[in-house]
Amino acid sequence: MFNAATFESFLKWLLRRRSRNRKMVVVLDNARYHHAKLLKPLLETCQAHLELLFLLPFSPQLAPIERVWKLTRRLATHNLYFSSRASR
Repeated sequence: MFNAATFESFLKWLLRRRSRNRKMVVVLDNARYHHAKLLKPLLETCQAHLELLFLLPFSPQLAPIERVWKLTRRLATHNLYFSSRASR
């Protein structure tokens, strides 16, 4: 389950593993928990080491997972023959 608390834990995990004297940039979609108020204290204390870069809204071409969903839908739902309504 993903929420603000699990995302905060993930960011802390990332920060513990970053290279010294290097800034980390994390590219994110605009999931609600990426913008949660719970994250504000962490982001303020780590702003020298961590930057969150958000993709533009409504830009599926920039989010690789969108390609996976497109392929999944095509393989699962397109070009299927049903001999009757009952066989769906």
